[in-house]
Amino acid sequence: MASIIGKTMLESGAAEKIVRSTLKLTGIKHAPLTFLSSSFFIGIPVFFDTVFYLMVPLVKAMAFKIGKNYLLLILCITAGGGGEGEDLRDDEYGEALTPEALTKQVKAMISKYGFGSVKFKAGVLEPELEIETIKLIRQEFGIDIPLRIDPNSAWTVETSVMVGRSLAEELSNGGYLEDPTAGLEGMGAVRKQLLDLGVDTPLASNVAVTSFALKRATPGAGPPALCQS
Repeated sequence: MASIIGKTMLESGAAEKIVRSTLKLTGIKHAPLTFLSSSFFIGIPVFFDTVFYLMVPLVKAMAFKIGKNYLLLILCITAGGGGEGEDLRDDEYGEALTPEALTKQVKAMISKYGFGSVKFKAGVLEPELEIETIKLIRQEFGIDIPLRIDPNSAWTVETSVMVGRSLAEELSNGGYLEDPTAGLEGMGAVRKQLLDLGVDTPLASNVAVTSFALKRATPGAGPPALCQS
């Protein structure tokens, strides 16, 4: 539900209006602090993942408006969106800004919790670093742990195709590419171009597909491989 609200905010222009109002009050210089504090207070009554999905459209609009600081703003909503009251605890995993650090975190979480698959939230670091991360995780765990990558529609069609082609092997055996780009048309374009390249990696969505009426093959996209996750 949070992803649907967030998508609606972005496409309706509501996110842009909120950003403009925020900048009038705080100025560009204090935008990161504003996102940090807003995420903290929103995160008190709701789960962190809800905060994240609600705030990401605002981050995208703000970063587009000021032309910088996308990663900083993402880190601010991540830092501000959880860890209150009984949930307050030490960070046992450390930073997650390099392929090596991310792979180390995955290894620790699988060891502790026994996860049987990995979905990597992408669209934060440069695509090349995120590709390297998935490749490193595959080297560490092999084909027994299915890998999925989800940038929350942060990439262009071109970047999505580049990532899908680069990770054709790593996203096989139960893996998939989730919401690489925005909208059903964008997803269809990614699917078609990957098929033209001989890459049959499934696409998944919980953003582009928001109703049963939309749960169908996109015209011109080839065989359906779109599922709601």
